[in-house]
Amino acid sequence: MDKVLIFDEYAGSEFSAVTQHRDELQLEYDNAASGLADEEKRALYLEYQKKLHDFEVEVGLQERLDEIADAIEASAQEHGVEIVLDIEAVVLGGVDLTLDVARRLGLTE
Repeated sequence: MDKVLIFDEYAGSEFSAVTQHRDELQLEYDNAASGLADEEKRALYLEYQKKLHDFEVEVGLQERLDEIADAIEASAQEHGVEIVLDIEAVVLGGVDLTLDVARRLGLTE
């Protein structure tokens, strides 16, 4: 399965939003943590981790990832596949589930 294709097409905007927000939070954290003691940095880090998690929930990233996982699992079961690898890891053989997973996610017909 082509993981990059599926994730980019189905959850790309969510990933981009989370990445941008993460970078912004990192800058905020770096500025706020400057000069703090280790314990204070840990507490601040946990606060910023929660902010990032809350944003991931807000944009629906985990929901998208769960939908992708469900589509992969259903496709694998239908094709009798026990292990699903990224297409780049396969040298020879196997069953490419990319199109079936994309179809299940409504990316193709």
